[in-house]
Amino acid sequence: MADLRIDPDYSSPEASDNEGVSDLLQHSGLSSPSSVISEAAFSHSTDARLVHFVNAVLVDNGTAVPGELWVDVESGLIVSPATARDIINKDTSVEVQTVDLEGDLISPGFIDAQLNGAFGFDFSDDKYGDGSHEAFEAGLADVSRRLVKTGVTSYCPTLPSTFKHVYHKVLPHLRPKRTAEGAESLGVHLEGPFLSPQKPGCHPPDAIMCAPDGIETFKDVYGEENLKDATIITLAAEQDGVMDTIPDLAKMGITVSLGHSVLNYTGGCTAVQKGASMVTHVYNAMRQPHHRESGLFGLLGAQNRDLDAAQNEVPRRRPKAPLVYGGYSAEPPVEVKKDLRPFYGIIVDGIHVHPSCVRIAYHSHPEGCVLVTDAMSPMGLPSGVYAWSTQTIRKEGLKLFLNGTDTIAGSAVEMDISVRNLVEWADISLPEALKTVTTHPARAIGVLGRKGSLNVGGDADLTILSPVGEVKRVYKLGRKVYQATARPPVMIAPSQDSGMPSPRISKPMTSF
Repeated sequence: MADLRIDPDYSSPEASDNEGVSDLLQHSGLSSPSSVISEAAFSHSTDARLVHFVNAVLVDNGTAVPGELWVDVESGLIVSPATARDIINKDTSVEVQTVDLEGDLISPGFIDAQLNGAFGFDFSDDKYGDGSHEAFEAGLADVSRRLVKTGVTSYCPTLPSTFKHVYHKVLPHLRPKRTAEGAESLGVHLEGPFLSPQKPGCHPPDAIMCAPDGIETFKDVYGEENLKDATIITLAAEQDGVMDTIPDLAKMGITVSLGHSVLNYTGGCTAVQKGASMVTHVYNAMRQPHHRESGLFGLLGAQNRDLDAAQNEVPRRRPKAPLVYGGYSAEPPVEVKKDLRPFYGIIVDGIHVHPSCVRIAYHSHPEGCVLVTDAMSPMGLPSGVYAWSTQTIRKEGLKLFLNGTDTIAGSAVEMDISVRNLVEWADISLPEALKTVTTHPARAIGVLGRKGSLNVGGDADLTILSPVGEVKRVYKLGRKVYQATARPPVMIAPSQDSGMPSPRISKPMTSF
């Protein structure tokens, strides 16, 4: 059993500030017993300028420490106790809402770097509803509002391979957008169409293509302005004209991810040398690892000498310009990454990857692990057959197939379930597992500090968890957007002949 790792002797470096704020609130009458509200009484909207979380366990970057957290709702940012005190000193009428978490965990909001759709909406559906821009925006907003119940506060809306006219119509809707209304887009993940026809997965074969004119082909297919706003592009570097686009894409601040590819290990190293910094849903839609030829999976065990030329080519990715909110610049200094191995997405639903292979991948390169759901529009819907692009998908529980085949078509798993599965299958602590949906994806796409951490000055996107990792509440930019209600456990039931064990949804953790 993996324990939460809490330092019992931990004391906040700003303890004196905390005490000062508490004294100030007491004197101003703002911390009376009636202002400390229980979970059941917490309103979904608040007029308070400041929110003060107490009796919490702060989980950040793999650690868990008892503490408290201050949020400035006006700016939507995490603030220090000293800043909170300054705000109160300047205006003693400022309302402060104190929330007693009674030992629950505060995690940065989850990030899903590969989400194709959910709750009946598909990000690549240019004909959604009546086909109007307004209908698409309404569907997008509905997904964003409902997604937070899984702990996800930010995501990369993902488009599988499709056609030029579709990209040009839908991509303008999927640009990064900071919002307190629900989960927000961090920019699109373009999973195709520059993929290998030998590894199409469920992508429509007639949409897959090469790049005969290199980066100019990318600009033409996606639209030049749309390409500038892309966050991740999955590509098969062996396709004609594609390998040479990697340096250009990396210079634009795009995370280049290798996937749907038959590249061997040497080819993967070459792509990383040119600026690729991620692998898409490892094990799936790629050459399978073999002891004489490890393929893209082998990059998880690569030594720097195999990837060293990357230092002489282009940066692994250039971070996008920092966003400044309310006078705070949340972007940290550019990190020099000593380990040149790429990040890798992995789907931990017990269907795409066997639990033993999840364990192998995680322990091969724990600092590169990024959980993704790869969820499709039927996520959250009952079993049945659903339209998708030019094809149909058959949903059986949490399994999705191209209708009439046994080809897996994305997933229907929710991110909080994936986190708990990783705890069980990799035999790690919950704080370690939470890194794979917070710190790691934020670092992979260059937004760490603004997202994916509890750093002062970062967005107050917070997921409140029980000690066993169940989502209890979610805050977006300091405002509560989700309150859990009792719901039956969700179980994954692979077919009897699949050889896949049914995953345990939660693992008992030591309380504190």
